[in-house]
Amino acid sequence: MEACDEEVVEAMLEETAKVRHEHTPVPSPNPKKVRIKEKVKSKQADEITNEVIFDAIRTLIKRFDEQDQKLKIIEKRVEENAQAVKESKEDIGRMKEEIMDLRKNVSLKQ
Repeated sequence: MEACDEEVVEAMLEETAKVRHEHTPVPSPNPKKVRIKEKVKSKQADEITNEVIFDAIRTLIKRFDEQDQKLKIIEKRVEENAQAVKESKEDIGRMKEEIMDLRKNVSLKQ
């Protein structure tokens, strides 16, 4: 009977060792640390001034200007490429005509 009692005791010990998810969490032992973090956050919020906002706006304006310049360069290149394609098509048309003329001349000579 003692063996049976030992098994029951071991089973009880295993149950108490398991984590119970329905318990209420214990409050933090160092609540001062939480308050310090809150103060740091409030200081960061206070540091946003008009000067910081204006600097951010200037940075964004500079970025947009740079992007605008890049887009203008790309637009110019696209127009140049379109013109080159148009000229190439015209050249190909002329060369086709020349080939046709040469073929006629060759066929007439034979």
